[in-house]
This record gives sequence, C-alpha cells and structure tokens, in this order.
Amino acid sequence: MAKPSRRSAIQRVLLIALSWSLIGTLLFVYAHSFLAAITAGNIPDYYHPLTTWMGFALSSFAGGLVFGYVLVKQSRTARRRSFGREILVTTCWFIGVYVTSIVVPTVLATLSLGEERSLAAIGRNLLATMNGATFVSILVWAIVLGLTQFVLQINTKLGQGVLWNFITGKYFHPREENRIFMFLDLNDSTTIAEKIGHRRFFDLLSMFMADVAEPILENNGRIYSYVGDEVIVYWSPGDRQQNTDPYRCFFAISDRIKREAEKYTDAFDLVPDFKAAIHAGSVTIGEMGLVKKDIVFSGDTLNTTSRILSECRSTGFALLTSAQTVERSECAAAFNTSTLDLLTLRGKQKPIQLVGVERRSESHRVEASPPKD
Repeated sequence: MAKPSRRSAIQRVLLIALSWSLIGTLLFVYAHSFLAAITAGNIPDYYHPLTTWMGFALSSFAGGLVFGYVLVKQSRTARRRSFGREILVTTCWFIGVYVTSIVVPTVLATLSLGEERSLAAIGRNLLATMNGATFVSILVWAIVLGLTQFVLQINTKLGQGVLWNFITGKYFHPREENRIFMFLDLNDSTTIAEKIGHRRFFDLLSMFMADVAEPILENNGRIYSYVGDEVIVYWSPGDRQQNTDPYRCFFAISDRIKREAEKYTDAFDLVPDFKAAIHAGSVTIGEMGLVKKDIVFSGDTLNTTSRILSECRSTGFALLTSAQTVERSECAAAFNTSTLDLLTLRGKQKPIQLVGVERRSESHRVEASPPKD
C-alpha cells in the first residue's frame, strides 16, 4: 500500500491529468467548430472527429501526467525562488520543452524521410509546422501550466484540503466536528534565539518545520497552523488504529530529527529538541475574517491541548496526552504509558488525567523543572 504522502501526490497528479484532458477536449470542440465554420460544413474526408478528439484528449492527459508530476514534486519542496519567478521559470521551461517536442521530430522526419535533405528543406518544414495555430496552442498550454502551478502553490499556502473546502463552502456555516490535535513546540527557543541570533533562528525554524512535514503527512496528519516556534497538527478521528497515528507521528518526527542531526549541528551547532501534547475533542470549524479569510478551529479542545503542552516541562515527559485520548487509541499497546496524578490545568476548574508517552525502546524526555518553593 502506498504511503499517505505518496498517495496524496498520485491523486494530485491524476487530478491534473484529468483536468488537462478536459481542457484538451474543450480545445478540440473549439477547433472542430472553427473547421466546420471555415469549410461551410464541407469537412475534408481525411478528417475523422473521433480520432482527432482522442488525440487531443490522450495527448493532454499524457502531458498532464508528466508536467503534473513535475509540478506536484516541485510544490512539495522548498522554493529557491519567489512565487512569481517560480511560475515564470517553470512556464519558460515548459515552452522550451513544447517547442523542442515539435522541432526535433520535424528535423528528424525531414532528414530521414524527406526527398530534399537540406537546411532549406528543414526551414520550410519548420515554418509549415510552427504556424499560427501552433503558437496559439503553445500560449494556451503555457497559461494552463501557469494556472496549474498557481493553484498548487495556493493550495500549499492554505493547507491540505482548505482550498477545496473554500470552493465547496463546506464550512461557510460553522459546524461542530471532532478532531485530534497535536501541539508540537521547540524547547528553549528563546535561549537558542539569543545564542544564534534571530535571523539564524528563523532559518532553524524553517528547516525544522520542513523536516517535520513529511512525518506528519506519512502519519495522515494535516498542518493547521504555525504559531511562532510551534506547529499545530490535527487528525480526523477514526478507529483505534487510526487514532494512534498522532503518537506514531511524534516519534517519527523524533527519528527524522535524529537522522538530520549532523545537518543541524553543521548549520547551527545544535540539534533541536521538542515537546508535544495530544488531545481530542469537539471543535467548531468555520470560515472567519473579511480582509483575510481563513477556516479556523475554535473551542475548549484547543485550549486544553495548549495547557497540556505547558505541563511537559514540569512532568519531565516530552509527549503528554489526555487519558481519554489514549483510551480511544492503541497507544497503550504500542508505547509505554505512565498515568499521572489528576491535575487541574491552568484556567480549568475540573482536573484532567494526563498520560506520559514514551517509546518502548528508549525514552524521549525533557528535563523536569526544579520544584517551586
């Protein structure tokens, strides 16, 4: 079975290919209508509409697969250029490939099949091939490619599924749904920022957030927001095995950071450490804002998760969760769990049962704060 991130990428590529195939069909309809108009209905016998339509649709689908793969892969890697320059460079690259795919076969056909094998013959055949219709086709598909890349980048900016939710209006009217949240936060971020400087600390954060993205996707999580040095991830609840994904995600992130330890040491002379809290409950989801619109989560579940995160330091656990969330998953079977005393969180009246979670093979704990006087 394909990994979730790979499955998501395949789905996007197929969606692009199908969309391009539909655009190819629309272009065929336009070309067919134009041909019928200029010939006054006397369409030549050698013209077969079904074959021509299949050529339009299949070539568009194939192009969508190839360039869709390139664009999706590009959208999932860190950009080396600004948003606008990225679209411009990719569009120019596409035009170059498109023109090459026309020029090379024309030159080869002239040299191998033509009666006159000369530069003049090649020039005449190229002029015949690169006619007005060809340039219009290049322009249309360059625009399609640019729009495709633009939509992919906007989808990446908004987050997984958010653009589609905006289009369908799923959360135009607020609705209540259950979610599992993980708040993941860098340890000692203020100290690190003072040590390496705020500019380099931003680079550290950017590198860290890029590294945690893949483990999140691999474990079916969705990134909700970045808040300073913290990332908020959520899952839709499922069966007990699916509800264990947030816990697997935390340790997958831990493994990823350990593998990249040398990279962080070389760049910043440190390896980032982190803590996290996992909690599930009901939230209200809806569109909010006028000048800047977003789909936001609201409710006590978010506040409780944040309060649980603040207890990591005092309890010594890098991963804390609520007992009710553990009970709905296979966390206890997959990891070592330590049930803590009932704790009244800051701003709460009712105490909550917290559980510390560790990997069976090793502990991932933060240093406990000294007891208060």
